[in-house]
Amino acid sequence: MASDRDIEILPPDPNWHAPRDPAPVVYDTGPEELPPQDGVRQAEKAGNPAVMAQLWRFGSRLGVVVLGLGLAVWLFEPFGPHPLDLLVSFLRTAGALGRAIVVLGIALAVPFLVPVGPAALIPSYLWGATEGTVWSIVAATLGGSLNVLIAKRFLHRHVLAWAERNAMVAALLRTIGARGFRIVLVMRLSPVMSYSVLSYLSGLTTISLPRFALAATLGGIPWTLAWALFGAILAQSGQSLSLSSQPTSPYLSLLRWIGLGVSVFLALWISRVARQDVMRARQERL
Repeated sequence: MASDRDIEILPPDPNWHAPRDPAPVVYDTGPEELPPQDGVRQAEKAGNPAVMAQLWRFGSRLGVVVLGLGLAVWLFEPFGPHPLDLLVSFLRTAGALGRAIVVLGIALAVPFLVPVGPAALIPSYLWGATEGTVWSIVAATLGGSLNVLIAKRFLHRHVLAWAERNAMVAALLRTIGARGFRIVLVMRLSPVMSYSVLSYLSGLTTISLPRFALAATLGGIPWTLAWALFGAILAQSGQSLSLSSQPTSPYLSLLRWIGLGVSVFLALWISRVARQDVMRARQERL
């Protein structure tokens, strides 16, 4: 008597033949991400180290064009006499628009390896040392964050190939990858280290964007404050090309110069401590 558990065995089909070359089954799981080594994200393909030089050349040419246009406007005065005074007056009275123009201009210059320290002269000259320091820090942090995103998303293998060609840069990259926030902070304190290069190298590591932005902001305060004080002194003393500033008390000018000297001294001392910390970190890794 047959039950539900019985299995019916059918005879083989005489017309069935096994396929000779069965098509392989391929599962698309996306590109495999290589594990990081010493905190440095590796690249799947070899990059072109000349991309960084191309960025620098493009930024240099763009700067030459901007300076040429500015010189032509200053010489031929197509917008009337004293065009620099007109530009300074516009930026000072434009409110949020003027501040956005200056901040975005400085931030967009960072990917092209333009030094952000001297750029702090512009906001401080326009709006004073305190507000100029704030806007300079904001602009530098935005520009550095942009470099980190570019290195992480678009130019990772090219920046990595450029870094590996230089022994000192490669050692710095591994140190950033191992120490992360701390090394970014101390290197940002140093005036010798290029902020654009530091932010590009940080984009090759596993440090997160918020942690980089915090380290860049804190580390950029001393030297940015020094440049901002110098820019404010220029604006108040009337030693610049613009004659729109008003003379102030000599005692106030003396206090500003003393503040500038103290800021430079503190920045140099902090930079020395930062270099010593980096050297200790490198020796610990050896």
